[in-house]
Amino acid sequence: MTKAYEIIKNHYGNTITKRSKVPLINHIDEGLVILNDLNASQEAKDAYCLHPLLQSDEDFLNHYKDDFTGVNTTSIILAVEYRKVANSYLSTGKLQDFVGFTSTDIYHMLYADKVQNE
Repeated sequence: MTKAYEIIKNHYGNTITKRSKVPLINHIDEGLVILNDLNASQEAKDAYCLHPLLQSDEDFLNHYKDDFTGVNTTSIILAVEYRKVANSYLSTGKLQDFVGFTSTDIYHMLYADKVQNE
């Protein structure tokens, strides 16, 4: 278990989703399976673990000062970049607002997130 996974697992605890009643950590676990299938980098996998803590403005404000000691700096940067890229489309729903994939790692993370959400 990586430090990034440990951080999100501790954050989620035993919390379940309201609608489907599945543990929130399932989103991460299923996304990691997809990232493994894509041969994604460990940095992308760790960033994927952290993305729920930083993606929305509210979550970002609540967690950007968290202790991420033990997490690779690249993974933290990727989680913040993921926030920018994913939110560029989600905020308006218009394809022309999408800033595009800034790296293969970001592509892998977004792909895993979308497939997992299906």
